[in-house]
Amino acid sequence: MTTTELSSNDVWIEKSTERRSDEELTVRFEIESCCEKTVAIRFVDSISREFGTEDVAVDHVDRWGIRPSGELVWLGSVAPGDVVEAHYAVRLSDSDPASLESLEQRPRLDGIRQLSDDTRVPPAWQSADDLERPAHQVPSLESTVDRDETGGDDGSGSAGESGRTTDRAASDDRPGDDTAVDVDRYRLRISIADAERATAGTAVVHGLANATSLVEGTPSVSEIRDGSFDGAISLTVESALDDRLITNALESIDGVESVDAAVLETDVGGDASRSEPSTRDVFDDLRESIEPAEPDAIEAELSTTSFKPVECDGSGDWSVATGPDAEEVSITDLVGETQPETTKGDRSTTSGDDVDHDAVVDALVEALEGDGGESRAVKLRDALGLESRRSLETRVDHLQSRTEAVLAYEDALAAFLDENGTAALLEELTARIEHLEDDVGRLRDDLERLGAEGSDRDERIDAVEGDLDGLEAELEDVIAWREQLSAAFESPAAER
Repeated sequence: MTTTELSSNDVWIEKSTERRSDEELTVRFEIESCCEKTVAIRFVDSISREFGTEDVAVDHVDRWGIRPSGELVWLGSVAPGDVVEAHYAVRLSDSDPASLESLEQRPRLDGIRQLSDDTRVPPAWQSADDLERPAHQVPSLESTVDRDETGGDDGSGSAGESGRTTDRAASDDRPGDDTAVDVDRYRLRISIADAERATAGTAVVHGLANATSLVEGTPSVSEIRDGSFDGAISLTVESALDDRLITNALESIDGVESVDAAVLETDVGGDASRSEPSTRDVFDDLRESIEPAEPDAIEAELSTTSFKPVECDGSGDWSVATGPDAEEVSITDLVGETQPETTKGDRSTTSGDDVDHDAVVDALVEALEGDGGESRAVKLRDALGLESRRSLETRVDHLQSRTEAVLAYEDALAAFLDENGTAALLEELTARIEHLEDDVGRLRDDLERLGAEGSDRDERIDAVEGDLDGLEAELEDVIAWREQLSAAFESPAAER
């Protein structure tokens, strides 16, 4: 075991590392405050990049965070004279000795703030992305089993604050690894005390983000973080953890009065239920949105279209005929001008001026099925302004990719609004910044005024020093004159 100490501003942090087994090392912290009031403390512990987030497990997800650089951040409150314990475990698995030495470095104190009696942790510290991020990718040591269920503490596990030991098997199968896990869907009903809405609500969001996937819920995440709700939270989440572990972790958060968890569905397969629409579905939607062409429009298009005869050269290749009889043929020449008699129940024309559409279709099919049908089909498709199947599939695929990009942008925008709030929050922050700028301007004016007063004092001090120099010279003259008088009086007395 190695121990490292950090002391600053009446806050003392002791860090110790202990090798629990060949594959696990526990890093413990004891935080003690000698301040007169309760303070919020935030410190940073750096670990080697060799250890990924899947190799680290923390004791309380509502107190730990992770920065993009991989630094672990602890945030909590410490009362005067109290000692708060925190720890995390690291999976070693063929780690470089230099990486193990990095775990023995001293932590860095990142901030201290005095709290009032009704505040536990500054909400700004918990939600500022530039300071830290929730440990949504850091596994939790709360994924554990009770000592009674494991037959007691045999010393092979790392005990947390709740009296539990780390379950390595559960840790190895947590979401994010390549191992397949069963994901269940739960309905959580959480009740939070009125005085703890903001801090406890933020802690609940951070805790659930660690090992669950939010499906739906009320109120929204931004309302929970702001504390602008009535204290009741109803969420539907998916997780590979047991509902008892989630309930115990949430109940350990200060301000949470009760947690009710109900299993809605088992083995939902994670995000498999939320699949993207297939290409066929997209194509069906497009087909429904396209207006069918009117028969009169098709007839007008065909009446102006002519067909060139083709010929085969004997080798199986077809080409446009160039002989003296190779004249273009109109649709009228192909179909003929004779009209069938109109019958009452017939689907054909109702007057001699209309074209029998069924006869036109039959003639086209017969002509296309003959020799050179494929070439005629291509020309007919070009004349009708139709596209080939491959071209249509390419356009549908392109449209599908654009649709997926729009959906991804919509999800990203919703996540951004949940994380950062709406424009109202931005306006509020802007107003606060302007107010702070005014305060800074007043402080700058006060500083200049104090500087001018300091200059006046310096001049007065210089004048006083000059007066003192004159007094010292006069005093020296008086002392010399006194010595002369003393010598003059002493001489007659000596002669007597």
